[in-house]
This record gives sequence, structure tokens and C-alpha cells, in this order.
Amino acid sequence: MGQMKTIRKADWVARPLLAPDGRSYTPGSFREERELLSSGYGFAPVDQPADTAAPDAAAVPAPELEAPVADAPVPDDETPAPAPTPQTTSKAKAARSNGESK
Repeated sequence: MGQMKTIRKADWVARPLLAPDGRSYTPGSFREERELLSSGYGFAPVDQPADTAAPDAAAVPAPELEAPVADAPVPDDETPAPAPTPQTTSKAKAARSNGESK
């Protein structure tokens, strides 16, 4: 059997609910929302703004294609610099941090 999702009440955000008779109501707390949902309320549908619709593909002009630009050739004599070596702790410093004497 699966485990129920853990609810963090601090992350709760008020969402509008619809009463069984069609009225809209926004609960003020997590507990109130749970009580209303159990008594027959449901989540209100999210309104989608009309201006966010995707533009028609025929209305958008196709971008003009440009000739590809060739990258400059890289000379073979240039080799990448070696990676820096990680700095290690000296033995004296390690001894002091461990409480040992030199």
C-alpha cells in the first residue's frame, strides 16, 4: 500500500473553491479548506487568459536563413593549460589541528 503525501501547512496557498450551489469562496486556512472539501466544495477552475494563446503559424513569417559562418581554425601547437593541482594541507598545520606536536 502506498504512503500518503506529507503536507506542509506552511507551504499552503489559498485557492478558490466552489460551493455545491455554484458560489465561489476562498478559505482562510488549511484546516478550513480541508473541511470545506470534505463537505462538498470543489476547486474552482483556473481561468486561462485569452491573450496567451499560441500565435497562428501562418501569421508568423519564417526567419531568413543566413550562410553559416566558419569557425576560425585552431592551431595545433596550442595545447590547453594543465589543470591546477589541489592545494593540500601541510603536515605542520594538520598536526596542530589534530593536537599533535611537531
